[in-house]
Amino acid sequence: MKSWCRAPGRWEYLSLVILTLMMIIFGVNYYIFNSNIEKKYVVGIVNPNPGMKSTTSGFVKGMEDNGYIEKDNVIYIRHETVDGVEESLASMIESKVDLIFSVTTPATKKAKDATAPNGIPIVFTVHDPVSSGLIKSLVHPSGNLTGIQLRGSLAKAVEWLLVIDPHIKNIYVPIKYDTKAARQSLDDLKTITHRLGIQLHVREVSSEADLEQALATLPDDVDAIFILHSILIFSNVQKIVDASIDAGIPTGSGSTLYEKGVMVTFGSTGYQGGGQASRLANRLLQGKSAANTPAEVGEFFLGVNLKTANQAGVVIPKEVLLRADFVVR
Repeated sequence: MKSWCRAPGRWEYLSLVILTLMMIIFGVNYYIFNSNIEKKYVVGIVNPNPGMKSTTSGFVKGMEDNGYIEKDNVIYIRHETVDGVEESLASMIESKVDLIFSVTTPATKKAKDATAPNGIPIVFTVHDPVSSGLIKSLVHPSGNLTGIQLRGSLAKAVEWLLVIDPHIKNIYVPIKYDTKAARQSLDDLKTITHRLGIQLHVREVSSEADLEQALATLPDDVDAIFILHSILIFSNVQKIVDASIDAGIPTGSGSTLYEKGVMVTFGSTGYQGGGQASRLANRLLQGKSAANTPAEVGEFFLGVNLKTANQAGVVIPKEVLLRADFVVR
């Protein structure tokens, strides 16, 4: 008697192939999924400007929204003082950080120099990354940097200040050139006010005590105070606001300092800017190169501090309050 078995037919072979492919796909997806879960990231944060702490908060919150939970799958190494930036960067590199988030032009330049040998990706928020030489262009950053540009809101900020008081002819500007953004923003302000026929009283200060002296001796013909990008100035906003209240004049800024008492501001909020930067950071951590990730211009918002206006005796027009994105009452 012959024994025999039927050879597998075409459908049996096809079913076997499909089953095998499904097992391979499932295995690959399982591996990728678990690899993403198990991946632990280390991110350095360099923010030497005490006046921009909200930028760090916005960045961390944005990272959390993208799935990066502190002490779970991401560890942050922070540096938040003016001194010792180079040493902190060296320590971050030694700790093999996956990415560095830098705030201010000077800090970002130091981060760029420190990462030149290893190409660790950097995401920044700075005033003007192109004119500062950090990147080649917003569309094609090149190198290992990309981020958020904060420059571009100044003209509109001055316009809103003039809506509050159309009779402004003399603006007082205390400044310290402790960052390239200070000179850039002052140059922009000079161009804008010259076109409008407004006189600037620029007072360079070197220290907190020098600033206090400058505010104590405000010229009598000053109609408003304008706050520009400067670490010293941002760190002492309250002193400027108090001086404006005593003088009964408005304050303005191209940075959204309304929460700190500045009467009218138009610019990118530190918190929103940090959140915007976190989206770029997520792309880089997922493998996209900084060179091929276009830098972005910050989103601008109108902020009004009605409390400061009331204390200074300045009436904010209804149209400004209706148009404002944020109002402190």
